[in-house]
Amino acid sequence: MLRLLRSSARKIQNAAAAQSHAEQLVPGSNIPVSEFIQRRKNVMLSIFLSDQDLEADKDVIPKSFQANPELPTKYVSLVTGNTLSYMQNDIPNIFRQNPGFRYLSGFLEKDAILLMETTTGSEIKSILFVRNQPDYLIDFEGPSYGNKSLGYFDQIPDWFGVDEVQYLDDFNDYIDQNYVKNIQGGVNEKGVRYGENRKINFFFNQALQDNTYLVSRYIKPFYNDLRTGKNADFVKFSEMDKFIDNHRVIKSQNEMD
Repeated sequence: MLRLLRSSARKIQNAAAAQSHAEQLVPGSNIPVSEFIQRRKNVMLSIFLSDQDLEADKDVIPKSFQANPELPTKYVSLVTGNTLSYMQNDIPNIFRQNPGFRYLSGFLEKDAILLMETTTGSEIKSILFVRNQPDYLIDFEGPSYGNKSLGYFDQIPDWFGVDEVQYLDDFNDYIDQNYVKNIQGGVNEKGVRYGENRKINFFFNQALQDNTYLVSRYIKPFYNDLRTGKNADFVKFSEMDKFIDNHRVIKSQNEMD
């Protein structure tokens, strides 16, 4: 098993090797990391601008855009990748990544979610949530970036140009701590203030057959809680496919080569 793990690790390391350090390519792609970073910035800027009054005073944050005028609205995009589907029983189909997720992340493995957040439209925070692959599945699936034994989980931010990487198992806790419990501020029974008292606009890619599992397992639970809960007035939900598609139709030189 140790020999297999080392061999699998070398395969991933070779796939992710930089073409020198200037224009490192995303593993499995001829597109540099910098281009994926720019794609995410472009899409999030489009989302941000769609909610702004472009004729308003740029030094004043419109009160209609946030619960607390000192805290601008957060724009949070959650892009779900695809899950492996099966012809019948244990016979899998050829895996194809969700096109929107692939365009923004370059990550080709199944069961992953990309989170992007901005309050300004220009500064983007990105987190890639990936599956934690058990060792016993390496023989059947091949090596995965999320396999702890291979030791390349921590390299994902450099290889794919994201700010953080976390395991998919921690997704719901992250959403709960950073958004669900942090939307409407207040004071608890001990007199300690909590929350940010700001509005959050969530954007999702469309739920299709091959990403339905991730949407049902990770997106719908907190979506339903927020949409019907006491903080419903603080949140807004929208689809983001049109923002992705508007940029995907413009091909870069790297895509055409």
